[in-house]
Amino acid sequence: MDLAGVAAEAEAFGPEEFRRNVARNLHDGTFRLVFAVDEITEDLKRAVEYLNAQTVDGTGVLVMELSYSKP
Repeated sequence: MDLAGVAAEAEAFGPEEFRRNVARNLHDGTFRLVFAVDEITEDLKRAVEYLNAQTVDGTGVLVMELSYSKP
């Protein structure tokens, strides 16, 4: 299922409104880019810091280090 479908199932808003909101935010430059990785390396940390230093207000880059386990 795509992200618009997930949002619609959560009854937050419908898929068309979701698409309009995403398009508007991208146009306005108000969004966050999120990287989910197994491990945050020093190179990745520097890259994210560089990108955040170059972005305008309302735009940001985040990185999350996630671990996982098998049941």
